[in-house]
Amino acid sequence: MMTYAQELLAEGRAEGRVEGRAEGKMRAEVEMIESFLREGVGWAVIERATGLNEAQFEALKQQVEALNE
Repeated sequence: MMTYAQELLAEGRAEGRVEGRAEGKMRAEVEMIESFLREGVGWAVIERATGLNEAQFEALKQQVEALNE
């Protein structure tokens, strides 16, 4: 049987793993779009492929940059 402190610690670890996966996914998406842009892919294609428009990409990129601070 777990103590309350152990339960809280386990819950915190689980939340940390979920947040880490979400952060990793955001970073990967930014990297993928930046790669598309370097290759000259237009925003119409990028939007169809990712579901993100240019404004959404910029917002996502800012969120990722904030995580790096």
